[in-house]
Amino acid sequence: MSDILLLQFCHQIAAIHCPDSELAEALTGYFRHHLVTTASSPLVVYKIIPPSAASASWRVQRGEQISFTTSERRYLFAYLAYEVVAYLVNHSPDYVVLHAAGLARAEGGAIFCAPSGSGKSTLTTWLVAAGWAFLSDEMVAISALDGQMHGLAIPIVLQETAIFQAQPWFSPQSWPYKLPDVTWLDPMSIRPQVLPASVQPYRLIFPHYTSQTAFRVQPLSAAAATFRLWPRIINYNTWPDKGLALAKKLAQQIPAYQVIYPDLSQLTEWLDSFPAL
Repeated sequence: MSDILLLQFCHQIAAIHCPDSELAEALTGYFRHHLVTTASSPLVVYKIIPPSAASASWRVQRGEQISFTTSERRYLFAYLAYEVVAYLVNHSPDYVVLHAAGLARAEGGAIFCAPSGSGKSTLTTWLVAAGWAFLSDEMVAISALDGQMHGLAIPIVLQETAIFQAQPWFSPQSWPYKLPDVTWLDPMSIRPQVLPASVQPYRLIFPHYTSQTAFRVQPLSAAAATFRLWPRIINYNTWPDKGLALAKKLAQQIPAYQVIYPDLSQLTEWLDSFPAL
């Protein structure tokens, strides 16, 4: 295995020089759907510097500066898993990046916007098992040039309390550097599939799970969808207006719905009622 990993997202590339084989293996597994083999000029270069006689700490060098220092190797993975993606996202002027799940059916994609801890990952897992193609359960990037949707295809993050719901579909595959009470699952372990590089989004969904009410769908106006979508933009500092114009454009182009559901099968049936693009 090469000690240089090349990670691509939003058409930007980061190089990670990692001499530690265990850490390199974990990063390779985590980012495997975004690794490329060549890059003429990476946007950013990270170097992992092991402890030495001069320093007892592990260090991460980004460019010419030390960006992270730790005495425990296990913290390197969590730092790099977040930092590398965040750097690429915040230096991608041609994309609006949303904290959202992205799934596809035929040639069309659906964007699911919901806060962390609301069951978005459980919903993603269910839909992948039901035949939808996985783009991301965490982050989608919409091109400002052609409107195509790309997903950050890293493992699905499930809280341990939600694992029991997924047991009928797959055997959980844990990564070496997991967090407490969280399981990371490769979407390929749910259902072998070809992950789409990009799709045209055709539905914008704001799901909300509750066991206390009946299934309900509310079509949203462009203004209401913009109001809900704008706070989900991750790289808002990239845009002069914090991404408001792009959020408004998406809300005007893509039909949006707020969906309250007590049962995943009801939501799946409703989604499948839409004709695919």
